[in-house]
Amino acid sequence: MQHVPGIRDVYNLAATLLTIQGRLHRLQLAIEEAQAVLKRLDYGVRDYQRLIERRCLALDRRCDVIQIDLDFGRREMELLESRLASSRPGVSPVCDADAKLDDWCLRDEGKHQGAGGDLLSSQRSYLPFIRQATPDPAAADVLDIGCGCGDWLALLKQEGFRAVGVDSNPDRVAAARRAGLQVHEADLFEYLKSIQDRALAAITAFHVVQSLPVESLPVLFAEALRVLRPDGVLILETPNPENLQVSGYSFWLDPAHVRLLPPPLLQHLVGHAGFIEQRIERVNPWPQYRPADQDRDELANRLNRLLYCGQNYALIARA
Repeated sequence: MQHVPGIRDVYNLAATLLTIQGRLHRLQLAIEEAQAVLKRLDYGVRDYQRLIERRCLALDRRCDVIQIDLDFGRREMELLESRLASSRPGVSPVCDADAKLDDWCLRDEGKHQGAGGDLLSSQRSYLPFIRQATPDPAAADVLDIGCGCGDWLALLKQEGFRAVGVDSNPDRVAAARRAGLQVHEADLFEYLKSIQDRALAAITAFHVVQSLPVESLPVLFAEALRVLRPDGVLILETPNPENLQVSGYSFWLDPAHVRLLPPPLLQHLVGHAGFIEQRIERVNPWPQYRPADQDRDELANRLNRLLYCGQNYALIARA
């Protein structure tokens, strides 16, 4: 057979191409295997991230419980110190204990009215309801019952309202007056009785009603209705017993608290007094609270609501 020039070169080139194709195929297989490994690693990282998130959430909850336990232990120590001090000769046990309790309440005022949140910032949400009751702030009076040291009064004053407070604690009254606020030291019922009919545009009471005997609430609401002008607004904020952490524990950290008031009960009492257009606003949820999610189990949604929903609620009603 006659030798064809260059045939060996063609054979060599073909062999080289086959070798390259084999290497490319092996490289493709290696790439696919590496991609599979990376995908498994990605899934593993995501699972680990979810695990870390669950652990962090559990740690946050545990820290919350520990903080509450520490606060409760400190309060027990303070009450024990109060009892020891009251046993000293020449000191009236009842008067000394009352003084200690008032001092404790003054120092810890608002600490458990919505942990983790700025109370004054939360109270700003009530300003629109007061503006609706009195379009001209300078032409109407607002009364804050149990005003404490006057933070809410100061905000009302800053917004242009004629705000007056009443509190029975002389230390709180003195602190509010030092801040340039108009505050009366008096029993809230006696002070309400001294006000003329339809004299006020709004009455507010933050964390007061839960510290009053329940039989006194109808009297309070009747007097409030009397002194409010038509379309005046009543705003009451109190701990929310729908939150199990509140009703089962944190509510009882304050020895001044008498009883929890479920929203329907407070609505019934206020409605029976003659107030109209009642509404409930739940405020200060725990940081762990998540709105109901259809993709989440119904039991998980219910537990989330019971444990982490608003720590407080406000009843807003019109005269």
